[in-house]
Amino acid sequence: MAENIDYQALAAALLQEQMSVATKGVGSTPTATYGHGPGGLFSSPGLSQPLLSAMTLPIMGVQSMLPAYASRDMNPLYGIITGVTATSGAEPSGVCDDPPVSGLTKLCQHSFVFGRQSRMTRVFDIDRVGQMTNRGEFTDLRLLNNPFGTGTQVNTPTINGFNASAVGQNELSKVLFEFATAWSRDFAREMYTGSPVNNSVLGG
Repeated sequence: MAENIDYQALAAALLQEQMSVATKGVGSTPTATYGHGPGGLFSSPGLSQPLLSAMTLPIMGVQSMLPAYASRDMNPLYGIITGVTATSGAEPSGVCDDPPVSGLTKLCQHSFVFGRQSRMTRVFDIDRVGQMTNRGEFTDLRLLNNPFGTGTQVNTPTINGFNASAVGQNELSKVLFEFATAWSRDFAREMYTGSPVNNSVLGG
């Protein structure tokens, strides 16, 4: 006789098991300096609305004009013809003598190996986000002289919801501003002098 199966209980058990595998606790002590609330960076009572930026980032120049293309080749190999060697031999004395021989094509092979670049934000307590000190604190601060400019940011990853001008308005914009700044400073040089020296078998 076939055993009756409680499919609802089975589905609930499978879902619970899947959730326990897919989730991971942070387990880190918060290290962030918050933007608002007691001790916040922008929590000074009566702070004027404009925030003036004196920052410069490695985003201008030819780097801002270089296009970025997606690729699935992780170890591409490119051939570059660098020239042809010199002609060899002497001019013939007779009609049937061998004339000088043309040179050989020279090929340079160049590879651009993929590497992994990553940074993380500081850890912050999600319960602390959005808190204010009192009515003397404002969240309408506006960044002037945005260091990221208004053009395409080719040396920072695309972050949904990132608005550098709102760095003084909410915790998410502040933490993403710090993340984008770190990425821009740390990896700008890799646009030209990339190195796979730290690549590992574990994908680092």
